[in-house]
Amino acid sequence: MSELIKFIPRHEFEYKLNLASFIELCESYPHLLPVKASQGGYSYDSAYWSGVVNFTKLGVNARKRGKEFELDAMIMPFAKAYFTYQQSHAPTKVKNESKALRVIEQALIQANAIADITQVTPTVLDNAAQLAREHYAPQAAYHCGSELEVMCRFLCEHKIIKNFTWKNPINRGEDIIEKVGDKGKEYRDKKLPNDDALVAIAEIFALGEECLSLRDIFTTSCIALLMAAPARGSELFYLKADCIEISKDAKGKNQLGLRWFSGKGYGYEVEWIPECMWDVVQEAVRRLNKLSADAREFAKAVEKSPYFLPCPSGVALNEKLTKEQVSLVLGLDVSVFEEHREIKGEVVVKKGLETKKGQTLSNQLLKRYGIQRKHYEVTMIELNEIVHKKIIENGFPYIAYKAGDGIKVKWSDALFSQMANAFHSVKRTSATELWIPSIGTINEDLATTKKKTKDGDGMTNQLSLFERHNYQSMKVLSHQLRHLLNTMAKVGGMSDTLLTRWSGRADPRQTRVYNHQSPEQLNAKVRAIKKTHYDNTSLGITEFVVATPETLQEINADANITAHVTEFGACIHSYVLNPCEKHRDCVNCEEQVCEKGDDEKLQRLKEKLAYEEMLLIGDQKAVDDGLVNAEAFLNKRLLTIERCKGLIEKLEDDSIPDGSLVKLAIDKVSRLDKALDINGKKRLSKLEAQKKEVSFSGTAEQMRTKPKALERLKALRGMKRG
Repeated sequence: MSELIKFIPRHEFEYKLNLASFIELCESYPHLLPVKASQGGYSYDSAYWSGVVNFTKLGVNARKRGKEFELDAMIMPFAKAYFTYQQSHAPTKVKNESKALRVIEQALIQANAIADITQVTPTVLDNAAQLAREHYAPQAAYHCGSELEVMCRFLCEHKIIKNFTWKNPINRGEDIIEKVGDKGKEYRDKKLPNDDALVAIAEIFALGEECLSLRDIFTTSCIALLMAAPARGSELFYLKADCIEISKDAKGKNQLGLRWFSGKGYGYEVEWIPECMWDVVQEAVRRLNKLSADAREFAKAVEKSPYFLPCPSGVALNEKLTKEQVSLVLGLDVSVFEEHREIKGEVVVKKGLETKKGQTLSNQLLKRYGIQRKHYEVTMIELNEIVHKKIIENGFPYIAYKAGDGIKVKWSDALFSQMANAFHSVKRTSATELWIPSIGTINEDLATTKKKTKDGDGMTNQLSLFERHNYQSMKVLSHQLRHLLNTMAKVGGMSDTLLTRWSGRADPRQTRVYNHQSPEQLNAKVRAIKKTHYDNTSLGITEFVVATPETLQEINADANITAHVTEFGACIHSYVLNPCEKHRDCVNCEEQVCEKGDDEKLQRLKEKLAYEEMLLIGDQKAVDDGLVNAEAFLNKRLLTIERCKGLIEKLEDDSIPDGSLVKLAIDKVSRLDKALDINGKKRLSKLEAQKKEVSFSGTAEQMRTKPKALERLKALRGMKRG
């Protein structure tokens, strides 16, 4: 503590002392646990807390290590203390404190050349917020700004900086999940897989095992399973070899499913497969079982016996082995290597360890297991112990998954057990080292590789599944298939409750994120239901309804039987019951229908827009001058301009055929609602809602007294008749 407060000016002494006390307090806190139980612990003194957070500079890749990538030494003690304090008192799944610490460190260095947390000012926080906008996505930047606000309040309350108030200036990111138009289409296209790519994968899968490499079989089989049930790609690797479940439903019909362990807290569940996918799923599981047979057999041998390695013929367990024999037991047969050398004019054939390649590969293999690279160093007993010790390092016989807390699958049971380098195009497959693929193994094979060579100068030229089979460059993400199946289920009418369970989600609120139905599909559903619910409190344009004039009901839900021409289109208001409620305000009327292709009326609409924009200047000036009710006129003008622009945009849209009828979906407001709004009264509750609250069982005793209103009505009628 003395080092922190040495040579400090008097006016800063108190801030430094409070900071030092806070750091000293948090260093005594118990260490935070890693996010995943399968991840190991960490050292508090390190900048890299395994499974928790890395205290690195803004923009540094999470895989990079080194002092030059870490936070400044001056702010590091506070960063660790603040992170520990916040996560100890209010733990969160997403650690936004790390974002705030990175941008505040960068902002302090830019402002003061040192990362002194006691020098935080409103200007420094503003600069930090700007850095967040530049380096993070809109939603992440917003959360970073919110955390900066929390940090500012914390520093002021603990008297580490001068007291002031600062608010997050970053707006929340735009929610585009349910957007229409170009933004909505772009979002849907990003979340859903390319149709041509899926067809290509299906064609490759249909070629048959004899035409496919091991990696081809692996990738296409994985996609087949992901197309059968909306699972996360990482959950594939929790499947066991006997994962297929066959059971009878309530009608006695056989149903096929996969025994699946869903991550993110959902647990085990059988995911039932549509009947059209049964043959594909069974074939994919059969291929994967065949692919993992050797690895599972090896794992079983390790479990059952301490002497699981194959012993060379004629060699006793306690007999010392030659270098060639050790290499052979570990899976390297050096006898296959052969070289032709010219010595004194004669061609000499070199074999086995005499060749350069055989010598190099043998040395590398023995070094990997810590065995001396010479003859007669180990016996079979010792070699079995060495290999067994290496195998059990990561929790054998169970697979040490990086995710999926609570899942336990043995190597001998896992559908995806493999030997190391099984899919490598150059390296030989290991005979003594187990390996399981990951979601990265799938995704790397579904897009052009981004891997670089060891020197970093070029790409590794690793071909994707599509490139190996001469398809044009395509890209698919495994998670896009989950989005696709969820969307298809919603289009097919599956309920959110059932879809949530089928997808293995613990939180049903997440289901909407996976629904990417287009506006056309949603409108088709509305027309099928033949009724629409409107929210009377909503303002503005909710949506455009594009309808063909097949029936009048498709134009107007009220099923009116009249229509007449207006300045901009046609009015479908019925004058039988009530007069026009929006006289000479057709643009803002829910009963006006415009015809696509009528250029004359489109031109009138453009002139109307230009006229309203001219009047907007005067309305704005009136508001600025403080005139009474000027703001109401301004808001009405802005709404009219917005609706004019919306109509013009649709009437000029080339994707809409001429003759189509375009109608604004504006909420209809009754005269009673208008009167209540003017007088500041609440709207009356709907009669339907009242009926639901009162239950009538059919007994007359529920109404003990006669309605007084009915008695008054009878009395009035009697007086009139008399």
